[in-house]
Amino acid sequence: EGRLLARRAMTAVGELCRQLLTKLKEVEVTSALCADVLLLSASDAVFLALAERAGPAFAEAWPEAQQLDAQAVAAPFLALAAEALRVDSRLQKRCDRLVPKRTTEASFWRCYSSALYALLLAPPAPASAAGEGAAEAAAGGVGAGGGGAGGDGASVTGGLKGDEASGAQHGGADGGDALGDDLFFKPAKAQRQSP
Repeated sequence: EGRLLARRAMTAVGELCRQLLTKLKEVEVTSALCADVLLLSASDAVFLALAERAGPAFAEAWPEAQQLDAQAVAAPFLALAAEALRVDSRLQKRCDRLVPKRTTEASFWRCYSSALYALLLAPPAPASAAGEGAAEAAAGGVGAGGGGAGGDGASVTGGLKGDEASGAQHGGADGGDALGDDLFFKPAKAQRQSP
């Protein structure tokens, strides 16, 4: 029974990553929603706690102990992380600054994904949050179970190459800095041109 529950959790995380990836790819670069997605990386708080608006459905679908390198999770998670890094080049800098000093990489991505979920998939916020920016409402402050507990043994950021890491659409110049030796992808330092 324990293995069955673990398999269901992995399937749920993989499906959640696929849903978020689909919605993130649908966001138009010039839209207000894209601006709200970009605002998520403006604060460390988004990466250190689950978004309250993500609610228990997100926490149940993506348990805190979920390993990112698990078979049913790795491919959809990596696709989501690559798209998020393409859309917002500041994610790499946040990850470099917060992981492992303040949180694990698994927790970093879980918390960020909860904010994406709140913004892209969760039911609309109650009328009391209507006056706030959508990204602020999505983040919703400190939620349950987001802190840096547990390691995942898997790292994804820092290893994407070319435009995926440089954030060409949003002006990121130095994406792709190395985080360590335990990467899924080996990092490639961004090539800087001399004046």
